[in-house]
Amino acid sequence: MSAKKWALLCAILVGVFFRAGTLDALEGLQVGMKAPIFKLKDLSGKEFALADLRDSQTAVVIFWANWSDHSAAVLERVERLYRKYKKEKLGVLAVNVEKQQLTPEDLSEIKKSVARLGVTFPVLIDEGLRVFREYGVVAVPSTVVLDKEGVIRGEMAAFPLALREDLFDLMEAL
Repeated sequence: MSAKKWALLCAILVGVFFRAGTLDALEGLQVGMKAPIFKLKDLSGKEFALADLRDSQTAVVIFWANWSDHSAAVLERVERLYRKYKKEKLGVLAVNVEKQQLTPEDLSEIKKSVARLGVTFPVLIDEGLRVFREYGVVAVPSTVVLDKEGVIRGEMAAFPLALREDLFDLMEAL
């Protein structure tokens, strides 16, 4: 895919995800600000950092939890985009914000959900909810889109019905 087509796709994605008038996903951070960097462990205990996506043209960070009604839908839809565009340098991180302290049973349920949904991008555990608070997440799920410099280019709280349909149309068009 040419650089022009990739830039157009990113602009469309940002437009679909982040219409004026939607609820802001973050408190204290805004579009145009540098995103806080972080390191968290993935489901196997390996440390992963936001900086590990530095080669991505666009990075998506999804804050999600099993108890959130719309988290699975966001993960599934972004997974489809990721599979289609990871070669075009789309990077995705899913940050689980289940609760402050996870039990082994919680971790097992998170792993089952990830497997059931077929998620192939890194899934990180925000035990203690440090990154959740640092980003000022106000709803779960919340999605944040960053450019290659780590600047926030868009955000979406929850997964509003209208945007679900727009996102489905975008995936069909791609």
